Amino acid sequence: MQVNSLDHVIFKNARGMIKHWGAAKPELLRQIFYYLNGSGFQGPISWRDPSSLCFIRKIDDDISIRVILNSRGEFPSGIFSFGTHILVCSKYVFEIDKALDLWERNLELIEYLGNEKCETLWTVDLSHLKWNAVQGENPRWYIQNQVSTSAEVKSCNWLSDWKTFGESYVARIQSSVDVIDMLLDIPHYQASPWVKSDGPTGVAVYENAAILLAGQGQFDVARSILDQFQNAVLTSSVSDLSNSSKFTLRRICKLLDWIAEDADPSERPQQ
Repeated sequence: MQVNSLDHVIFKNARGMIKHWGAAKPELLRQIFYYLNGSGFQGPISWRDPSSLCFIRKIDDDISIRVILNSRGEFPSGIFSFGTHILVCSKYVFEIDKALDLWERNLELIEYLGNEKCETLWTVDLSHLKWNAVQGENPRWYIQNQVSTSAEVKSCNWLSDWKTFGESYVARIQSSVDVIDMLLDIPHYQASPWVKSDGPTGVAVYENAAILLAGQGQFDVARSILDQFQNAVLTSSVSDLSNSSKFTLRRICKLLDWIAEDADPSERPQQ
């Protein structure tokens, strides 16, 4: 939903909003919704669970960025805290994951936000992005509940923090090339020494980067990444391979076989 003024911001599920945010139409969330919509993020895409409100911006037909506002509950004083997660997702990786059964699971049983099936490549918290840049305590954002039907901003600078730290991070993602580069940087990421929260976190980053590269026809580069990762898994096991290592090696072998087939790109799921 795209809105052109604060007055046109619509709230639904009043009971759930009051439970998780302290008000049916919190003024702070109204401002956040309006700003995110104006920045190209559509949403909230679902009101079924107001504790987690998701907005989506599509980079292209494959890559999307999701911003999720999570209520973290109420303090005895009536203050509601919340966090913000940034997710980078790919439909193409999901399709290859499903076709090759890389995770050996029934992907049809997994629920996807916005009825769009995609793979989450990595996530990062806005609080981490700020804490990594500004020394101090782990950042938090709050809504102060005043009465049962209204709320006001209380010591909250979410909008300025998002503009400074969230937007600058999201702005780095303009294409799948940027996504691949950022994926491959995750294993080498080092936070500032005072930070105790997790930085960008992804699962199967090398495999997912290889899938995206192969989807672009860069089969040799994709194969090289998988070969190096396979050797690293094998050399890290000083004795018998653990179950997790065996599982990882099975995924790598499936991908190497898929790349070796060198199928016509028209036969592959389109990015």
